[in-house]
Amino acid sequence: MQQEVERFLVYLERERGRSRNTLAAYQLDLRQFIDFLSRGGSAPRVADLKRDDFTRYIEWLRGRKYKPATVTRKWAAVRSFLVFQARQTGAPFSGEFEAIHPTMLRRPRPRILNASEVAGLLEAPAREQSPIALRDRAILAMLYHLGLRASEIVRLRLEHVDLDSGALRGFRQRDLVMALEGSAEALRQYMQLGRPHLARRPEVREVYLNLRGTGLSRQGVWLLVKRWARAAGLDDDISPHVLRHSLAAHMIARGAKVKEIQRRLDLRSPNSVRVFYGAQGKAGDG
Repeated sequence: MQQEVERFLVYLERERGRSRNTLAAYQLDLRQFIDFLSRGGSAPRVADLKRDDFTRYIEWLRGRKYKPATVTRKWAAVRSFLVFQARQTGAPFSGEFEAIHPTMLRRPRPRILNASEVAGLLEAPAREQSPIALRDRAILAMLYHLGLRASEIVRLRLEHVDLDSGALRGFRQRDLVMALEGSAEALRQYMQLGRPHLARRPEVREVYLNLRGTGLSRQGVWLLVKRWARAAGLDDDISPHVLRHSLAAHMIARGAKVKEIQRRLDLRSPNSVRVFYGAQGKAGDG
């Protein structure tokens, strides 16, 4: 296989005009690929490679704690080499690697909280009587009941909140009305009893404020989720994403339609629900 790699590098240099640094990077990445294939013996011929060889290589890279971007780059070098070989030799193995992308392989299953764990987390701030506890209780409720992202919590503004009708208006889309669902009372208490104590300047329009009276940061949302997770006796790996995933899983268990989950979580397509949350066959398509 080394000879094929050398021909590929010559092609990159002479016909594609790749720089010396680029060639050196390709050489290192392909040498690593060959070394992986050669463990326990000689490397197989390129034409004999199968999909399993490629997926095991990607998993091996992950096991060595490379960053996702590095794994993607190394696989791109291998894939370019394989494309070159397929074109040069007419090898029929192209279908074994063309559809592979590192992000598609063994996507970690998101942590899913059960109903009792969710209830414990959402009620943890109620043990304290402070503006911050009221704020955090409302945030946790919105993360779960509405499936909001941390970034959405941060950009939620006063003009979006309609407590009288129990809804958010014009938040994700200009004409969209989102019912507050189970977060209505927690948000009402924060707006009436918590936010007035945090607000310093009327021109600050963000709903959720920090102790300085300015808008909460995305990192602040993550930290408060972890804080109350510890208070509720949960692991430290709880994040806003976990609440979002848990909502999706619970909606699926209740028989919610894929499109309903898609709307609640603001996903691009029904396929996002099926692929990302593993909802195939578990939620109706209506």
